[in-house]
Amino acid sequence: MTARTASCAAFSLVLLAGAAAADQTFDLRALAGRDPAVGERTRVVEEDATKQTMAGQTVMEMRSSATYVDEVQEVGADGKPTRVLRTYEAFVDREGEPVDVTGVKVLLTRDEAAQRHAFAAAEGSAPLPEALRSDLEGTTRDRSEREAKGRTEAQIFGAFLPAEPQPVGGTWTIDPARLVEALGLAPGDVDVGASKGSGKLVGLEQADGREWVTVAVSVQLVLARMQGQQLPSPAPMDMKLTLRLPAAGDVPDGETHMTHHLPLELPGPQGMVPVVIDGERRERRTTAR
Repeated sequence: MTARTASCAAFSLVLLAGAAAADQTFDLRALAGRDPAVGERTRVVEEDATKQTMAGQTVMEMRSSATYVDEVQEVGADGKPTRVLRTYEAFVDREGEPVDVTGVKVLLTRDEAAQRHAFAAAEGSAPLPEALRSDLEGTTRDRSEREAKGRTEAQIFGAFLPAEPQPVGGTWTIDPARLVEALGLAPGDVDVGASKGSGKLVGLEQADGREWVTVAVSVQLVLARMQGQQLPSPAPMDMKLTLRLPAAGDVPDGETHMTHHLPLELPGPQGMVPVVIDGERRERRTTAR
């Protein structure tokens, strides 16, 4: 085979591969809501940041992060974990201060019938630092309250992602009313008619010996009330969600990145004051050996 023939053949293979990829579709809800197996160990890195400015001046800023390995010990009839052993590797509290978590292990449990989450220091664990204990108390309480109202992670992801499998380049429209319900916002908090959202399966890539799909979602919710108080004028909150998921859905690896940006005006002693609230959350998951 001549070099020119080989080049043409290689080019043809690229075209055929592209055509095959175009024919593929992906169930994004299933990929995002993948159920783990007993014995599965996942290293998770979480990063959270919140910043609030008023009249251009920063009035509040918080950053926190955690790195840990979760080992699934039991799953329920619904396929979701009911017992997880978590081993901490690093923890930074909301003030941005590192907390020593050497030897800290936590047992996370879920009562499947009552949808109640709890935690306790695992056998042989070092004492739980107060900042970590407080964080876990808030997390388990929020999850218990949310799931008791039927707002599961599957429901929340389902409000962002399409019901039908999507090809690369596929797009969908997000129903603001369904999203507002999934997020647990009170009726009247959002002007659903003025809100909008859309998503796209951006691409399919080959990396680390497997295929990955990338999903981008953009939503604008027009807020009418905050914390039960009517706003002086509607405030558009822009939310962006990016997911990087294994196309085969066979491992827990992946990345979730979400941001929100909310500019609004609130009454002050000398008139309306511009306020901006920004938030960001990133979660990276890799298989732990």
